[in-house]
Amino acid sequence: MRKMIAAVSIAGISLFTPLTAFAQSTTTPLTPSTMDLHPTKVTPKATGAVTVKAAGAGQFAIHVDAHGLPKPATLKSKNVRRTYLAWIINGKDMKNMSVLTLKAGRNAGDYTADGTVTLPLVSEVMITADVKPAQTMPTMPQITLLQTGKM
Repeated sequence: MRKMIAAVSIAGISLFTPLTAFAQSTTTPLTPSTMDLHPTKVTPKATGAVTVKAAGAGQFAIHVDAHGLPKPATLKSKNVRRTYLAWIINGKDMKNMSVLTLKAGRNAGDYTADGTVTLPLVSEVMITADVKPAQTMPTMPQITLLQTGKM
């Protein structure tokens, strides 16, 4: 497993710094790991977490839970936002990333996403408010609501 920053396991609980990178190894299977999603100024009371698990050669199963998010259309922007997207980022640049669409949960403000992404490593995850679910980059101006680390 390749790590950008060390991970610590205490009593079976893995603790990761915000910039922990998950990469597959041919010798050691990756166990599911969870990264906290931290709020931005846009939604200071929002919370969330991302679970990352190896799912095959160069693939990761991703589960996103987000709580305390307003309806996307209520966010102030020149472009009406209609959906939330989870950007699964490989490395520090945003040129190689995958995206998952979040779906509204049963409770107001709750959103989840599940999917498998094909990337050599997962270093960051961020949740943005976007115009449509099928996008290759976040809608500009970018509205980031939650993120695993400081981008």
